[in-house]
Amino acid sequence: MHPVAAADLITEGQQVACFHLATMAAADQDFTADFELHASSSASECHALVLWFDTLFTQRFCSDTPVELSTSPHSPQTHWAQTVLVLPAPVVLVPASQAAGAAGEAVALQGRISMVRRRRQHRCLDISIDYRAVHADGTQGAQRAQLYSLTVSGKE
Repeated sequence: MHPVAAADLITEGQQVACFHLATMAAADQDFTADFELHASSSASECHALVLWFDTLFTQRFCSDTPVELSTSPHSPQTHWAQTVLVLPAPVVLVPASQAAGAAGEAVALQGRISMVRRRRQHRCLDISIDYRAVHADGTQGAQRAQLYSLTVSGKE
């Protein structure tokens, strides 16, 4: 799979979890977080959610030479890739400044993401998203849900 280019993003990024790698427990990897994404510049179809991580190697272990490993589309490409969660149907997002107030114009995608490690299968994640469009007039579209199962084989 090819990495996602920054030019392909239609919303600002949003942090959904933060872990302290030196002190976290394995169970901390299982989480649920809310998100709300707004169109950044012009009306666009949202076909997927893109997940990436940033890891800061600073303070405790690298205070003299802080280093950041990022898989963000805004950062130089690494051997790590982003995770792309394709939506079953695209959602058209319009920046709030360009919305005419019509009920059919979505100005945000609002939802919840959950990630759970598969207990009996190493390096596997089950991801669920519940989401809905939020329209310019404040109404909300139908709630949708999608499940994903990710497995890392270790083979390139």
